[in-house]
Amino acid sequence: MYPDMFNTDPTTPSKSAYERNLDRITLDYTPEYFKHFPKKLPEDISDYYFFLENSFDGYDIFYLRFTKDKEYVDSEIMRKCPSTELLKEEQLPSVGHTEYISRLSSEGAKEYCIIHKSNHDIPNNSFSSGIATNSDHNTIYYFSTNY
Repeated sequence: MYPDMFNTDPTTPSKSAYERNLDRITLDYTPEYFKHFPKKLPEDISDYYFFLENSFDGYDIFYLRFTKDKEYVDSEIMRKCPSTELLKEEQLPSVGHTEYISRLSSEGAKEYCIIHKSNHDIPNNSFSSGIATNSDHNTIYYFSTNY
């Protein structure tokens, strides 16, 4: 179950609860920042992990990770990324995306596609989102953060 507003413990919903929890965060936040997440999980995935943070201070990280074949990962990047030129993790600090680098990098993410970039000068535009992959392009990470 997605945490209520008073429970600040991160949750990791099961595969069977993925769609319900994605629907919930899409309702609780601006849907635009989650539309790159798959509506349904593809078949035959492994290494599934869905992380939902509901911190008291409002700085949250949401990400989905799973392993699938290279064709699927490359297809998702081609369809959903504004530029198919992926950034290496060492290029991210120069564009202001340090909030989730250590978390995703520690799990193997090496290349990133930024879909939304946070701009704190514009009200309600603190979200950054995108897709990342490992060096073999067989693990995909969908992420959204409101830092």
